[in-house]
Amino acid sequence: MCIPNPPPNKAGIQQPPRPYQSRIDNYDSTDRSQYLVNQKGERETHRMAAEVDENGDWYAFPMIVKRKGKLHKFTNSAEAMAWNKKHNNVKKFDNKEDAMHYSINYKKGTPLNNKR
Repeated sequence: MCIPNPPPNKAGIQQPPRPYQSRIDNYDSTDRSQYLVNQKGERETHRMAAEVDENGDWYAFPMIVKRKGKLHKFTNSAEAMAWNKKHNNVKKFDNKEDAMHYSINYKKGTPLNNKR
């Protein structure tokens, strides 16, 4: 089971959606600033991963993030998870299976689903 978007803060104010989710929901395939091209010539926008942290909690997070207005591709998943946790850009899951499933199928039902 997925833990939902960030809960309201202590003042009861709803937190904004995760940055990677906003990029998924507002994807424009003509905007080259929103994707990288891999060695196979395929567009990459997020390259989601799933990992467990030191507390045994499972998270899904992007390996490609927007930093200082440009896309940055992490090559180390531990570094990517640490950066994404720091920036509230992760989705927490109850178990490995759900986290892995999400990291593979996160595009379904989004504007990214048929864009390549």
